[in-house]
Amino acid sequence: MKVGNQILVDKYLGLPLGYVLNVFVRLAGKILFINHNLDREFKRIAVVKFKGMGSIIQCRPMLQALRDNYPEARLTFISSIQNKGIVEELDMIDDAIYLNDNSFFQLFLHSPGFILNMVARRFQLLFDLEVYSNLSSIICTCSLATNRFGYFLRSSQYRLGLYSHMIYFNTRIPLSLTYFQILRSLPLKERNSKSEAFRWSEPQFPNLKKSYILLNPNASELRIERRWSGKNFSLLIDSLQERYVDFQVVLVGSKSERNYVESICSELRNGPDSVLNLAGNTTIKELISLISYARVFISCDTGPAHIAFTQRTNSVVLFGPVNPGQFEIPSNVKVIYKNLFCSPCVHEFDIPPCLGDNQCMKMIRLNEVISAVDEVMKDDFSKTAGNSFHFDDSNGKALGFVGR
Repeated sequence: MKVGNQILVDKYLGLPLGYVLNVFVRLAGKILFINHNLDREFKRIAVVKFKGMGSIIQCRPMLQALRDNYPEARLTFISSIQNKGIVEELDMIDDAIYLNDNSFFQLFLHSPGFILNMVARRFQLLFDLEVYSNLSSIICTCSLATNRFGYFLRSSQYRLGLYSHMIYFNTRIPLSLTYFQILRSLPLKERNSKSEAFRWSEPQFPNLKKSYILLNPNASELRIERRWSGKNFSLLIDSLQERYVDFQVVLVGSKSERNYVESICSELRNGPDSVLNLAGNTTIKELISLISYARVFISCDTGPAHIAFTQRTNSVVLFGPVNPGQFEIPSNVKVIYKNLFCSPCVHEFDIPPCLGDNQCMKMIRLNEVISAVDEVMKDDFSKTAGNSFHFDDSNGKALGFVGR
């Protein structure tokens, strides 16, 4: 299902259902007197994240902390069928459940069985990492999990009845730390908010050279405004081929993005055959391997960029409608971000105020990106001081939680 249609379904079907369900859940809570004590062992735990490959990667420290603190528990990840490839690489989980939302018909047909599957597993802890999705709130509530954790903003006050535990979603905090914060109400013995990088062997592709520069000129349909223009990427590749003749230029993308990547290659001064276009021809494992061994990775802000963060790959990443401060970005990554007044719009609007005229990306100049690549190729990374955040109060109690 296209993102625009998903937004409409979530707004006009999910929101009214959420308000109605809120009333029933509050009444049931007063009648059943369910024990929500968190200071005990849990055997069945679920983490829910339906959208965003990058977001799923960012929640790995949280998943690892759950595994470390509840080694005997069965840890289940719940996501959209489109994320199956990346979810299968989460080695700390035991299994996964996938919702088929490829079309409205499939979503409608698949949802009842999907929810019954969740109910049958009798989850004791469930963490919903979706922030803006009303349908996710409904699905998680219908799972009948004993303890349901979720995020809220001012615009989603009704959710205070659907979850047993809620935490404020702070858009100024790196996403991986925001996900980890939801665990701080638990009596954790291990509080490590880091996770190890994926481990991969070198990529094996016909015609792939040992030394290469990798580019991802795409941004998922979830936020197409994150794209830098295809024309700029063509000019960037021309410059890279001229400056770094000993390095092969390789492009990646999903199957749905292959035509767009081909259009970029068709504009190259040396012709489309002067680069290796692997868009649409890689598995998730192969993509991670390619990113891991690249001399430098250049990307818009999208899922593959977050893979590069976890792999500690030398990178140049272009941000626009999303603030890079929301991510833990390694010191070997050059970020280009114009910090426009209307950015980050993604936290407030389903449809951006610019209606697609993404000035936040258009203001990024070609020479800026070339200069950043030159610095990365020389391993010259400017050091910037990181922000210091406080996650607990003076008594060690997690900040940001509210009760029903």
